[in-house]
Amino acid sequence: MIKMILACDLNGVIGNGNSLPWGRSLPYDLNRFKELTEGHIVVMGRKTFESLGSKPLPNRENVILTRDVNYFTDLTHYNSREKENNLFVSHHIEHILDEYDRTIDGKDLWIIGGMNVYEQFMPYVQEIYITIVNGEFEGDTKLNPEFKYNLSNDFSLYTMSAKGADSENKYSMSFEKHVRVKGEYK
Repeated sequence: MIKMILACDLNGVIGNGNSLPWGRSLPYDLNRFKELTEGHIVVMGRKTFESLGSKPLPNRENVILTRDVNYFTDLTHYNSREKENNLFVSHHIEHILDEYDRTIDGKDLWIIGGMNVYEQFMPYVQEIYITIVNGEFEGDTKLNPEFKYNLSNDFSLYTMSAKGADSENKYSMSFEKHVRVKGEYK
């Protein structure tokens, strides 16, 4: 199954300077992200990968989607692999989808950002997991109106839960799971 995961503030801000606007002040959400995506395949854009220190996330197959054909010149498509790090590079969404269709093997394909990658995969996503951070932050990247339109028209809110602020988590959070109900994924 193809799934998307993201976090935003009350105004839809998802990033600031290639990092989370709230920093690492929400370990509960970071652990939730880890629990959901571990053992699966994560797809991210080049900037998201670089924001992670240019290191693949452990215990996951990591796919970097970039238009830069010189990025990791020795890894030119999804089939190319840096074996010890489970790191793949692709320059086309179609290559990722084709490879995933051939090798599903019980793993989900998690789309983890950034905004351009979210937009490209939106027609194919079956579930969207959103953490809403209860605060307003400065940011240079936010959910665009088309994303919000697709979310409200093609998906239904399936589950929702919340976590209050505490000594480890600076802000309270709401967790939503949206499931596609129309606009059948391609």
